[in-house]
Amino acid sequence: MTPGELSRIEDTLRRAYGDVLESVRREGSSPELMPGIRPGRPGRRLGRPGRAGSGRRLVPVAAAAAVAVIALVAGLIVPGALRPAAAPAAHLGYVVTTGAVIPVDLATGVAQPAFTFPARGGTQAAAMAPSGHAIYVATYRGYLVTVSTVTGKAGLPIRIGGHATQVVVNPDGSTAYVLEPSRGVAVVDLVTNTASFIKMPSAWSLALTPDGRTLYVLHTTPCCTGSTVTPVDTSTLKLLPPVHIQIDLASSYIAVAPDGKTAYVVGEESHGYKVVNSRIQSSKGSFVTTALVPISAATNTALTPVQLGRGELAGPISFSPDGRVAYIGGMPVTAINLDTGTVSWTARSPVSGYAPLVSPDGRTIYAVGVSPAPIETPVYRIRAATGALQGPVIPKVPGSPLFTVPWNNDDTPADLGPDGTTLYAETMGWVRAQGHLVADARLEAVETATGRVDWVIHLPDGGVFLP
Repeated sequence: MTPGELSRIEDTLRRAYGDVLESVRREGSSPELMPGIRPGRPGRRLGRPGRAGSGRRLVPVAAAAAVAVIALVAGLIVPGALRPAAAPAAHLGYVVTTGAVIPVDLATGVAQPAFTFPARGGTQAAAMAPSGHAIYVATYRGYLVTVSTVTGKAGLPIRIGGHATQVVVNPDGSTAYVLEPSRGVAVVDLVTNTASFIKMPSAWSLALTPDGRTLYVLHTTPCCTGSTVTPVDTSTLKLLPPVHIQIDLASSYIAVAPDGKTAYVVGEESHGYKVVNSRIQSSKGSFVTTALVPISAATNTALTPVQLGRGELAGPISFSPDGRVAYIGGMPVTAINLDTGTVSWTARSPVSGYAPLVSPDGRTIYAVGVSPAPIETPVYRIRAATGALQGPVIPKVPGSPLFTVPWNNDDTPADLGPDGTTLYAETMGWVRAQGHLVADARLEAVETATGRVDWVIHLPDGGVFLP
């Protein structure tokens, strides 16, 4: 709009306002309809609005409507129905690599300019703040780096110590818990950027209650002596009495039900084994079973285990949206009715120990698998109601899963989009370049209904994907 056009509109409004004001005065109302504008004096710029708190009476609705209509005709007000639709905000995912966070438009697969930060070694684990406004990166050299997804800036690295394998952030985003299996748990105050430490040399896995009040730390042993789960009061960092369970092999995982009332540990129980002179010895008839052990948050005691069978490989735990069913990854994938404590079904497919992905409506389970050589990474679709295996949802992708953090409970090399229509698969393939095979890390967006690959991003350094 040119200055001349703007001046003409102002004059029109003032003249119209003068007529309306005269009518208002006759009705005895306040003349302060439009503070700073005086009627009948064309050519004057719009004045300053009245100060906050100054007393003004509301003018009659008819007068306000008259000015609004004139402003509409003048083009100062555009009805919502006639305004151009605002461009929808891009739904971004983030790939965390060594020294950089790469935003990715998940609709188009277009990578945006990276947010860089001091590398301090390679990325070991990463987590997103509940608000989505920050990403917390644990590096190989023992630092936690905060990267703002709003500004793209990184905070100063926070020294946390050793080799991190898991980062958990509390619901209000004020504290991060970083698992270091050789040392314990680093507790990082994200407001003051300071860290304290809970010494737990045998810590293996973490799980936080939905309200953030209790942190469960699973300690495992190589064999035969059982494991313990130590609850930590996060308000005081006081260790509560540990709970002893029979799970005693290292491939164990812990998760908290959505209602926060029960923690679950899945793993192997050894029968007929013992350790003699630092060596595991078996007796005649020894065997290993897999079990899911519930731990009551109210009483801090282990409840009756759910037996999954002999010789089964247990993986991480996922829950149905209503929290009534637990899905155990591994070989096979197992569904457990938590109301009755019984196995509902098992789906035997060539899947490995990854956490099953559950669709938002709870009807479909996606299990990431590894088939025999040549190494491939299929994703299998399983019907949640029956456990019926429906075959790979996407063609088998040449390459192996992208193991960025092999010991992290959340290292499943695939993620579901928020509406369940897209699966983001992380794979590591190989391409031939100048006569040599070169690793090629990829992030692929796959339609879950059709298996069609919508886009592919090549990531030379791999990374941790946060949808």
